[in-house]
Order: sequence, then structure tokens, then C-alpha cells
Amino acid sequence: MKFKRYYFLILSLLLFPLHSFALDTHEALQFVKDFYQIYHFPSKNPLPYQTVFNKKKNVLAPELRKALEEDMQAQSKVSGEIVGLDFDPFLNGQDPAENYQAGQVKLKGRTFWVEMFEVRNGKKSSKPSFWVETEMQNGSWRISNFHYVTDIPENENLFSILEVLKKDRQKSKSK
Repeated sequence: MKFKRYYFLILSLLLFPLHSFALDTHEALQFVKDFYQIYHFPSKNPLPYQTVFNKKKNVLAPELRKALEEDMQAQSKVSGEIVGLDFDPFLNGQDPAENYQAGQVKLKGRTFWVEMFEVRNGKKSSKPSFWVETEMQNGSWRISNFHYVTDIPENENLFSILEVLKKDRQKSKSK
């Protein structure tokens, strides 16, 4: 009798992390789907990322939100020259697809990476166009970074791109 109690206790302890992981994976996927439903509902003309950023700041992790705010402020101070992002970081491009579909979710450390596929002419791309990195922060899901397909290491994710742009702006100020 004691053996059965311990057996169920041990089995429950072993299976709970798997159940929790499955729930977190589903929640991360749903969070990303909901974001893109608001951000880029099937449309040829999605809202500018700055507009959505201002309306939905709470979906971004504070560090990412701060880095994007700095970049947008720097760009707003200069006319006739691009000193900030020149592409939509939430869609990884200047020419949005007709739609985007979330794919598989992978756990990497304490974050969940959701694959995003472009849909053009009704066909889903065969490989992910980018990944949305999400994590649970203070009881809410947040986007903590975006990762892009590139051979240039400093262009692999949004944080590194923003850091390169910030350094470039600092260099040009010191000249």
C-alpha cells in the first residue's frame, strides 16, 4: 500500500514538468498568434510598427521596449537620413507578406521561440522567416526579442541590430 502511494507521488512529480511545459508552449504560441492577429491581420497595408508599438507596449519585454523607444527617438530627431531601423522588426522586412503563420515552439533556456512563416500568394514559405522569442515575466507573456535568418551575426536578432545602430549614432556624434 505504501509503495502505491510513493509510486503515484513520484510519477506525479515526474510528469508535472511535462504538463507544465505543454501548457507554457501552448500559451506562448497563443500569445504570439494573438499579437499577429492584432498587428498584421491579413492586409496589404499593416499598421506601421511604431503605431502598434505605442498602443501595445505591454506585449514587449521592458528591455526591448526601451531599446526600440531609443531607436525611434533618435530617428525622430533627424530628417533626410536614416539613423534607426529601416524595416519592420515585427515582420522582418519592408515588404510585408499577405499573412504570417506561427509554427512550432521551441524552448531555449527560459524562453520560447515561435517560428513565423510568411504566406505569399496563398502559399506558406517552406522555412521560417523569423522567430519570436517570448517569455513569462511577472505573470504575463512578453516578446523579448526577434530572431532573423541571416549570415551576418550582428543582424541575427533585433537587440543586436539596435545595438549596432546605437553605436553608429554615437560614432557619428563624436565626429
